[in-house]
Amino acid sequence: MQLVEAGKVELDAPVQRYLPWFRVADPETSARMTVRHLLNQISGLPTLSGFATLADFDDRPDATERQVRALSRLKITHPVGSVVQYCNLNYVILD
Repeated sequence: MQLVEAGKVELDAPVQRYLPWFRVADPETSARMTVRHLLNQISGLPTLSGFATLADFDDRPDATERQVRALSRLKITHPVGSVVQYCNLNYVILD
């Protein structure tokens, strides 16, 4: 939220504005998902997929980017913005 207050991030901007390479399995979903969706846990990212990131102890400098790039085949479980569903991946992407 400090970045929002500083005018560097817009909550309703697509994630791809900040991470142009961000993708999930569906291209339309990838383009529509916003920062707000991630923060509010309404992105549609599946809870179980988020658990895998907890087991990834990779601490190399590019670890987070590699985790997010690996989402390119991930299917969401609900339409973006429709259901609150906690998933650690939301915060990994925001990291």
